[in-house]
Amino acid sequence: MQWTGNTILITGGGSGIGRGLAEAFHQLGNQVIVVGRRPWALEQVMTDNSGMQAFPLDLDNPSAIQAFGQQMAARFAAEMGKFDATFTGLNGTRGMRGED
Repeated sequence: MQWTGNTILITGGGSGIGRGLAEAFHQLGNQVIVVGRRPWALEQVMTDNSGMQAFPLDLDNPSAIQAFGQQMAARFAAEMGKFDATFTGLNGTRGMRGED
């Protein structure tokens, strides 16, 4: 994989390490798509990084993951061809949300 010109999907991209990775890859000239469960955080990422795309997704919901996969295949297959890399920027607290 080259450092630029890739299409990269990053989960947990609304904050923390996931957001940091997303912004770094975006600044290098990659098409970055971030997902996370907090829409307001994703909106801020897009506001701060023109051209980055974001989609809400709860990775604790298997049917939402399946629907997201179908949506990405339908939307991006024609536009971008494929994802060159995926990164999981989750905080390691599966099943425990910060607001709980």
